[in-house]
Amino acid sequence: MNIKMLKASLVGLVLSMSSLANAGIITFTDRASYEAYITNSVLDEMLDVSQSFNTGGVRSGYSWNMSDYGCVTGGCGDQLSQGMSYDDNYIWTYNNGSFSFESNIFAFGFDFGSYNGSTSVSLNGYQSQQTSTGGFFGIASTDSQGFNVIDYTKSTQYGLFDKVTYATQAKTSVPEPSTLAIFALGIIGLASRRFKK
Repeated sequence: MNIKMLKASLVGLVLSMSSLANAGIITFTDRASYEAYITNSVLDEMLDVSQSFNTGGVRSGYSWNMSDYGCVTGGCGDQLSQGMSYDDNYIWTYNNGSFSFESNIFAFGFDFGSYNGSTSVSLNGYQSQQTSTGGFFGIASTDSQGFNVIDYTKSTQYGLFDKVTYATQAKTSVPEPSTLAIFALGIIGLASRRFKK
């Protein structure tokens, strides 16, 4: 038995299993790519939010749990906060929280920003880019697991979000070529070890 071959096989298998385990979520930093990827999407533009302090919001199909303020007219500071304006209405958040869905979803994304400077957001532990002009961030499941809770954190005191977009159907995906290559190398290593005996 060749010890080098055995080590190579084990390394290949460990790498392939690690790669497959991390293949469950992909992130998006632009809305166009996200929307091209998702299936059966729902868009909530927050056009009917009222100007008021809240301790969460209840929408059709989902809710959020965090202190927030509906921004519709004056009272939210700058008329144009990182790309969000009152004529399009948005939500101002005071703390971190979560979004909960009535049934499993397979992707979640939104426009985000901050009233007080550069910011980033995190969804289920996946971090967006840092921006001072607002941006988009989304996560999507690459398998059929899905999720019904999205944990939300922000890097600044006040966070803004708008245009919540989520997918109600899983996207059929094909593993990335690098994942397939590593997995194949592991299998070939095991097979060649077996035939050498």
